[in-house]
Amino acid sequence: MEENKHIRSFLDSVKIHVSAFGRFIHQPYLACFCESPRILSQWRSYGESGKGYCIGLKFSEKTKILADLENPEKKYDLYLRKVIYSEEKQNFLVNTFLDESANCLSSILKNSGFDDRKKNQFSTSIAAALNNILIDMILCFKHEAFKEEKEWRLIRVLLDYEEPETVRFREKESVLIPYLKTNIIEYLEKKEEMSFPISSLFFGPSLDKNVTESALRIFLFNQSKSDSKILIKNPGRIKIDGMGYTLRS
Repeated sequence: MEENKHIRSFLDSVKIHVSAFGRFIHQPYLACFCESPRILSQWRSYGESGKGYCIGLKFSEKTKILADLENPEKKYDLYLRKVIYSEEKQNFLVNTFLDESANCLSSILKNSGFDDRKKNQFSTSIAAALNNILIDMILCFKHEAFKEEKEWRLIRVLLDYEEPETVRFREKESVLIPYLKTNIIEYLEKKEEMSFPISSLFFGPSLDKNVTESALRIFLFNQSKSDSKILIKNPGRIKIDGMGYTLRS
């Protein structure tokens, strides 16, 4: 019974930590990707009503995701996760994790020899530590209504006081949006040379196919000749295509 009291305290602490995420101390930053370029709802929502562009990336063992090009060896907690849409799977992952954590904690407390105060402190500290794993899960959860997106998320979480100089801001429809600059690159034969791993470039269903395709070819060729730190290699191999259907405004 004594351990049950501390397990309840542990679960209450977990709930407090998770509820506070994103409002106090921890701030998540996400970059979202989609497995397919041809989903009409995506073009309507994010592609300027079919007038936008979709950049296709090809990830390999050479691909690096860097927060700072000047300090490529510096470690950041950047991770790529596939979004889970099934509510059943979401509940299973969270409940299994909490059940196993609570059982493990109960066993430790039972054999610890701690007094009541020490047990409470230990339970609270474990809840804080496990919070990171739960948040990792939650940041990959989304309502099943969006499952056609087949989304992946590039995630980085900062503390409020951590590296404020890295946080930038942009404005969209009068809303101020904080963001972090992130670079997706591949190193070339010369270590100091980097390329952007673009494999395709699709344009929206509201744009003229011939005019847009020609303009994009010229754009990619010009970018490959630029003096940018991150190059576009072999622009002729990059697939350029429209949607194969027209979106009328």
